[in-house]
Amino acid sequence: MPICLCYDNEHSRDGIGAQVLRIIQVYCLSRELGLGFVNRNILHFDSAPTDSFDFANPRNQYYKKVRDYLQFDRYSCQEEHTVHYLNNSRFFTISILLKLWVIQRNWRSKFIGSHELWVVKNPYGLTIRKPNTLRHFYLSRLPLKNFNKPEEVFNIQLHIRRAAISKNIHSERFTATDWYRKILTEITKALDLNKYPYKITIHTDVAHADLKISTSGISKESLAYSKTRGLIVNADNTITLEYENFLNSLSSFKNISIVTDINPIDAWTMMQSADVLILARSTFSIIPALLIQDGTVISPIGFFRGPREWIYLDDSAELSLQNIRRIIDKRITLTQS
Repeated sequence: MPICLCYDNEHSRDGIGAQVLRIIQVYCLSRELGLGFVNRNILHFDSAPTDSFDFANPRNQYYKKVRDYLQFDRYSCQEEHTVHYLNNSRFFTISILLKLWVIQRNWRSKFIGSHELWVVKNPYGLTIRKPNTLRHFYLSRLPLKNFNKPEEVFNIQLHIRRAAISKNIHSERFTATDWYRKILTEITKALDLNKYPYKITIHTDVAHADLKISTSGISKESLAYSKTRGLIVNADNTITLEYENFLNSLSSFKNISIVTDINPIDAWTMMQSADVLILARSTFSIIPALLIQDGTVISPIGFFRGPREWIYLDDSAELSLQNIRRIIDKRITLTQS
């Protein structure tokens, strides 16, 4: 019997997006290597600066929502296991060595009649050399409801992080508004030439200016790390969040709206229906990007490498004519078919 993999949910306190991505990576890795998979739900997660957990929106509801969204219970092995921990190692980042290790462990498990479960804390290193492994998440999903009846409006969605992200705070995660503007300009110009209507939805994390939030929901470890990346905590233990009025800074585009202050599951469901989804340097928008059906994903270079069919752009945000044609023609063909 094959060994199984699972996500180390007992020792992780990262944000909800990062933990969901790790569960997905472990699942996809198990499928890529022909192994079993055991689903372990998230037990606790760090609050992002704009998370709002209160009586009307309790934190504990998210655990069930994430479980239902991922739908991995049906793939989870129910056998009794001998538990081991797979430590991060450069050895496992080399695909051939990882496969040889799997063969050896599978043989040993079969020989002694045990069923091994290997707990993976962070699968990123195991998938970094083969990012197309993540296609298994898409292949395991059911089609979106009513997807065969697309609306006759081109659906452009963006995820723009600000909150505790800026040129000076967590600058490695910052993506300038001008990067998004250049991409939108090229896409909307092509849509206008084809006389094809469009709408633009911006998902962002700060609804209004001068917003302050408490640091009480953030772990000491995450807060300490954020301080090293430039975050300033006020004397009253609050954080003043970065704000940008995108309706003004992107006012040259028509039919534009902003979505904020909704729970992650609802935001992901909206984003996965996009004809083109433009990502931030954030795991939050990676989750729905893995579920895009007959749409296109555009990602900034230098944060995450996903499936090979994504379009990756550097800071110049130069879309080739070939990619513009690919984005537009795919949607028009789908609507006309």
